Amino acid sequence: MNRALKVMIDRVLKEETKNILDEIDTIINKDGMGNALTRGSKKGDTKPGRNQFKSLMDAAGKASCVEELVLFLAYQNSKGNGWQNKVNKNTNIAEKITQSLMSITDKLSEIIETKPEAENMSIDDKRIMRLIIAEKYLGYLYWSVSALRKEEKNVS
Repeated sequence: MNRALKVMIDRVLKEETKNILDEIDTIINKDGMGNALTRGSKKGDTKPGRNQFKSLMDAAGKASCVEELVLFLAYQNSKGNGWQNKVNKNTNIAEKITQSLMSITDKLSEIIETKPEAENMSIDDKRIMRLIIAEKYLGYLYWSVSALRKEEKNVS
């Protein structure tokens, strides 16, 4: 990826930070994932903790594509450990994060691809761009979950 393209992607991500944070706020507070994270779907449920979200964030730095992160979430979901807790009747925590991650990655990719600097982006550049977006999103998600956990401890 050339320097001009990387600088432009970073600039767009800074401009779009509010959209990323709004997406995270929506899944945690409006869609109910915060309740699933703090209370579980039902009494006695295991809840994914900060370390599991840190592992997810760290996986973004090691992944070769966003789809690898989706696979990591599916794996976490299959292991249990709270990722399978229901956010609503049809969606669990892992699925909600996957939907949100893909939604914001698609949205921001479209914005970036309309910029003049993106005119000659290679397939590899697009793959890296999507990973950069995912890293930013998962970093903010980790911070949000950490804050939620801190609030939970202070209330208990």
